Amino acid sequence: MSLKVISWNINMFNITSEEFQIRSPKIVNELVTKSEDCDIIVLIESSYPFLEKLKMSEIKKNFSLLNRLSMSHGGIINILFNKNKVKNISQIPIEDNIPVLLIRFMLNEKDYFLGGCHLAPFPENSELRLQQLILARTTVPPNKPLILIGDMNIREKESKVFENEEVFKLKDSGDKRRTWFRSFFEKNSPISSRFDRLYYSNKLELQKFDLFGRIYKNNKFELLSDHLAIKTELKII
Repeated sequence: MSLKVISWNINMFNITSEEFQIRSPKIVNELVTKSEDCDIIVLIESSYPFLEKLKMSEIKKNFSLLNRLSMSHGGIINILFNKNKVKNISQIPIEDNIPVLLIRFMLNEKDYFLGGCHLAPFPENSELRLQQLILARTTVPPNKPLILIGDMNIREKESKVFENEEVFKLKDSGDKRRTWFRSFFEKNSPISSRFDRLYYSNKLELQKFDLFGRIYKNNKFELLSDHLAIKTELKII
């Protein structure tokens, strides 16, 4: 049996009411559709109005909202879990207000740790991002299955540091498809850096890595957020 996770920076925290009315129903519909076979949903840059809209959707049939959250520079990190499958879920505290919502839970009699991340922004914060990830990683015993997923704000040149298992002891998904779109704000501009990432411990094996969050409408693609969502499947070795 495997663990299926969605992580999405939905860009719903600091927006106008008009933009909220336009985008939120589409994001809710996309989450409802894509989460049918999912176990955990991580929402980055979430907000209370968005959660209220989401909780009124069909997603409530299978998912409950974790009664804990974490704050980052860009808003709220929330986690929803499949109430029919995920058991004994709890938050694991991390020191120094690290912007990672770290949880422990049981699925199919297996014990997992998972952190939804929204690390420090801007290129000059490379060292701070490394510190935040290492603090999150060292909170979990090294022999336990761990997934760190979300908006890492990591630039490609930084990824070599994080791929060093002696430092980090987690594997990169290795998927280099882009997840963040400058053109969401600036029309016709090129795709920018890949900020959203998946790291996992050597107790796990990556089965699938997919992206979603754009829809084809009126003969063109429409981005639902400035980030694409990650949907992944991992199996305990």
